[in-house]
Amino acid sequence: MRLKGLLEFPARSGLKACVIFWLLCLPQWSFSTVITREQELEQRAQRLFQKASADLLRGDGESALRRFESLVKAYPKTLVAVEAQWEVVRINEYFSDHVATFDALQLLIDHYPGNYEKALRKQFEIALRQLNRYDQMLRLPDAVRAKDLPKKEQVSAMLRIVIENGPFAENVSEATYYLGVALEKEGKIPQAAMQHEAFLERFPNHPLADDSAYQIAYILHKAWLKMKGGAPTNRERAAMAMQWFLARYPESDKASQARGCLENMREAERQNLVELAQFYEKKGNERAAAVYHRELASRFPELAPEGSPLRMKVMALMEKYPELRDQPLQGTTLNALPAFDENSTLPDVLKPEDIFQFDEEMTGQSN
Repeated sequence: MRLKGLLEFPARSGLKACVIFWLLCLPQWSFSTVITREQELEQRAQRLFQKASADLLRGDGESALRRFESLVKAYPKTLVAVEAQWEVVRINEYFSDHVATFDALQLLIDHYPGNYEKALRKQFEIALRQLNRYDQMLRLPDAVRAKDLPKKEQVSAMLRIVIENGPFAENVSEATYYLGVALEKEGKIPQAAMQHEAFLERFPNHPLADDSAYQIAYILHKAWLKMKGGAPTNRERAAMAMQWFLARYPESDKASQARGCLENMREAERQNLVELAQFYEKKGNERAAAVYHRELASRFPELAPEGSPLRMKVMALMEKYPELRDQPLQGTTLNALPAFDENSTLPDVLKPEDIFQFDEEMTGQSN
């Protein structure tokens, strides 16, 4: 029977009322059974998440990782996407794929702001673990596990990203310090020194400030050790840096090491003067030998007390070569270096960018 005839059929008024009620309710009943596009995507994402979780329960981490990654890529705006991305982080970490873990955290930082602090903190932890592992592998090389060493520049790259991600975050100061440490371990000595200087300028009162100041001095000390022939200019520069460090941070746990370095440099200075004086004596150049005997007695008065052989020799040589008495010493004694105090800033003569000479390629790498 057609609908029009049904509505006009007079003998079945009760049926007519039921049909009208059904027609009025039909749109609402139909609407309740239709789901939105967002709900459909959420359901698909949930099903994929469940399959990935089942893979994990079976111990198939690789398959689970692929499913979770596919879920985030296909349904990035679903509620379950964030949870899936954290699973990607967790599985990569389980597989010890530190770079993939770091990158997975970066995705959370870039696209899911609510996870910013937690993800950034974890990125910093990964970078530090890599730095420690790099240090251990360098100290205790293992031919079997050599391939496990982080790639060169990997740690410094991670730390730079952490600093860029959170310029005002809680861990940015520590990341800035450890970037200097990482650069030195990667063999980028000038850049490492400049990074420590930048850290000191930005965070002068940080608990790691004394370590950074010591690293600047120690980098200069190691640069002197690598030089041949005593390298007096490098030695005096390193000694100045050590004295500056000790004046700024006398209570630092690095103070004893700094004093030891100063003592080594002072002994090297003494030995250098002795060798020069003996060299010219053997060559029969008494006047040149007199110059270095005089310097030795002047710089190390404890070696030339009253009545000592050195003092007697210098006095006799000055009588023979009186013109040498008023001549300036050949170099700056370590005892005559500038006097620093706890408020002294890094002297210009110790600025790493002025000390180290390196080409444009190295400069570009430090940026």
